[in-house]
Amino acid sequence: KGRLFVVEMTDYPSGPEGGRVRLLEDRDHDGKYRATSIFADGLSFPTSVLPWRDGILVTAAPDIWFLQDTDGDNRADVRRKLLTGFTEGNQQLRVSGLFFGLDNWIYGANGRSDGNVRWSDSPAGAEISIRRRDFRFRPDTRDFQAVAGNSQFGMGFDDWGNRFPVFNNLPVRQVVIDEELIAPAKLPNLPDLVPSITTGGTELFPLTEANLLVPQPPGFTTSACGPVIYRGDRLAPEYYGDIFVCEPVQNLVHRRKLVPNGVLYSAERVETQREFLRSSDPWFHGVFMANGPDGHLYIADFYREFVEHPHWVAEELQRSVDWRKGEAHGRIWRIKHKGDNRPVIAPALAARSGAQLVEALSAPNGWERETAHRLIFERQDGSAIPTLRSLLRDRVAVASARVHALHALEGLKALEDADITHAYTDSNPWVRAAALRLAGQRLRQGGRERLVAAMLTLQNDSDPRVLLELALALIPIRHDGKARALAAMASRSSGESWLELAIFAAASATATKLARALPDDPALEPLLRKLGEASGQKDNDTAGKFLALAREKSQTTRLAMLHGLAEGMRARSVPGRDFASANPNLRSIVQEASEVVGSAANPSVRADAFAFLAWIDPGAAQEKLPKMLEASQPAIVQDTAARLAPRLMETPAQSAAVVHGWANYRREVRQMLMASGAKSSSFAAALLEGVAEGRISASELDATTRASLLKHSDRNIQAVAAERLPAPVSERGKVVEEYAPALKLTGSPAAGARLFARLCAQCHAMHGVGAQVGPELSGVSLRAPSSLLNDIINPSGQVLPDYTSFTLLKKTGEVVQGFITHETGESVTLRRPNAPDETVPRTEIAELKAEGQSLMPDGLEAGMSHQEMADLISFLQRPTRALLHQALSSGQ
Repeated sequence: KGRLFVVEMTDYPSGPEGGRVRLLEDRDHDGKYRATSIFADGLSFPTSVLPWRDGILVTAAPDIWFLQDTDGDNRADVRRKLLTGFTEGNQQLRVSGLFFGLDNWIYGANGRSDGNVRWSDSPAGAEISIRRRDFRFRPDTRDFQAVAGNSQFGMGFDDWGNRFPVFNNLPVRQVVIDEELIAPAKLPNLPDLVPSITTGGTELFPLTEANLLVPQPPGFTTSACGPVIYRGDRLAPEYYGDIFVCEPVQNLVHRRKLVPNGVLYSAERVETQREFLRSSDPWFHGVFMANGPDGHLYIADFYREFVEHPHWVAEELQRSVDWRKGEAHGRIWRIKHKGDNRPVIAPALAARSGAQLVEALSAPNGWERETAHRLIFERQDGSAIPTLRSLLRDRVAVASARVHALHALEGLKALEDADITHAYTDSNPWVRAAALRLAGQRLRQGGRERLVAAMLTLQNDSDPRVLLELALALIPIRHDGKARALAAMASRSSGESWLELAIFAAASATATKLARALPDDPALEPLLRKLGEASGQKDNDTAGKFLALAREKSQTTRLAMLHGLAEGMRARSVPGRDFASANPNLRSIVQEASEVVGSAANPSVRADAFAFLAWIDPGAAQEKLPKMLEASQPAIVQDTAARLAPRLMETPAQSAAVVHGWANYRREVRQMLMASGAKSSSFAAALLEGVAEGRISASELDATTRASLLKHSDRNIQAVAAERLPAPVSERGKVVEEYAPALKLTGSPAAGARLFARLCAQCHAMHGVGAQVGPELSGVSLRAPSSLLNDIINPSGQVLPDYTSFTLLKKTGEVVQGFITHETGESVTLRRPNAPDETVPRTEIAELKAEGQSLMPDGLEAGMSHQEMADLISFLQRPTRALLHQALSSGQ
């Protein structure tokens, strides 16, 4: 109908409750919305709106509402709560971003506050957790699912249904694989399914000067939100398919081009030393964008003096600033191409027939296509089915229209297997990929042999995204041609880690079959390691068959396979000595591995050999461990040895031998070893003895290591740690006061970079340099020095929900502490400093408890002078990649 619904968070930032939905109308069709009315009010901090049937859906945590005007007075008289349980976190971090997807689901952004969500009239106990995930739902069938994502505010969608979540300091991320597709494989350890794809850093070029809340010059992404992929037809063609992201704190809109890069896109900067849109008006705060019905790009401008939330600014400013100044001034911008004087007309889709809506699926304007698709789904009009089927087979039609036709037929419950197999032969890879995803849905429900036989013909497809969807679709099925097809796909997967993951997931139940079909190719060794791990995790009979196959392969391939086998057997707690006793013919392979470890062979092969040796013959590996850790060894050998060290330091003598060589290890290896102190009591004791002897400086023990030693499960180690390590003062407020003089000192960014490299980089990245354990810190340059001081000394003062520390107690008594990066019904994955992510099956968990604190422990300031604190703050406010690279390479 061309009406515009706008959610107004007039209660931001601190209430009172007064959010509302405003209805704007262009009654004379001149492109200007002059008529306005309040459609609904009394909403708690509403964040997004989506047309649905004869009303709208509105997100207002803890709820999602359906609002409808049934009497034509432009005021909602129906107000029905659909879903509830979304966490009411900070107003910037709440459920938002409703969008009707290609697959006929309504998607929403988590907001980073999580929640346990249920239909409002469902009983308690029916909740579904969306922790660290986004969600989707269907109001008509009352389906609700958590999906990969965890977007902060809004989400971008492209023509093919790909989702692009956003974090405040990570402007473009991509959902690579949906959890529901890979879940049937029940893999114990998954990577982050939503990686950042932003390339070339996140530097920005605003026009505005810093204000009192942003005392340092801006210049890096800090408040990215409201992304949209432009899919209209009124801007120049070069803008089509680009992603636009709001940066409200710095009064600009940033643009990136999505360049295909295999399975992933690469989000590459377009403008040089400038932005797509930037304002010299410091009140301009774009917070959300949308494709308009007229083909233009629309920007919602939160036009106030301050968009910052008081929670994120210096404490002294929180009570002295009028945060609501300008609360009545929100505005919306229509972005148009210079010289385009064509009339602004919104298509009247509501009055069109089913056949006419199908015709609109080929429109050049993405809004028109997706709205026509939604109306077809809402109406459930069977008269559209023949026209949709004809469109699917029309090779002259635009490819996006054929994808719409596939999903629209599915939404009408009219999609036939013949439609899917026909789409397998489409000339466009996105149509083939969409067909495979729909086929996968059917295969997970059982049967459909015809679909499998036809899809296997795509095993040699040239497009990696098609191969990815094929591998995911094959996960739940058994078929004689499956292993051969996966082998063919693997031979085309070089460098595509996501494709290799999907192939592994499809083959994990029959790993030996696929390994047998694979050639001896160094590019396939990562996949072979995973196949070995899957075999080892299954049972001893399967492991034995995999071992027999490994004997037939070349030495390089064999050791890669045995490395993986050792990891899988270790996960099943099968001692290598027991397996060797049951397989006497292993003796020659063990001898081979031992010789390769100390040889001049390829470093990757030596690392494989050491990993296998550490499991099959720990005694031999223990003797070699100190030498393998030395800085003179290749990095992959050092890192493998450091990762396995906790399992090899069983006695005080073995641990002491490692500490004795401490000065010969590079800094990253020492950090990995320090993380072992929480797992190995003998090494924890050796670390503390090393401090007493002067081999290890007490200042080298980072705050996480100190905390693990001071809270060690062995009370004797606790006592020694308390004696030899200065414990952090428990009253953090007093420590902040003690370091307040640092705020008056002039700091050195170069010296601060060296401190960051030593104290912070093992958990935090800055401009992409460093570890990805805690939040990326590029955006902290905008925080006041006093705020940074408080954050450093009192890290638990404000913790984002997705970085809350958890303590996991295994049934064996082992304790793992970290924050949750991924969880399924089968397992929980925790991330912690200086150590790989650990995935624990739920069957092995005795207790999982949220600590309500940051994973970053108190006491980072231990041993720091006021000048050093000033240096660190100086670097945080003026960070450069060059300074950090220099500090890291120097090892200081």
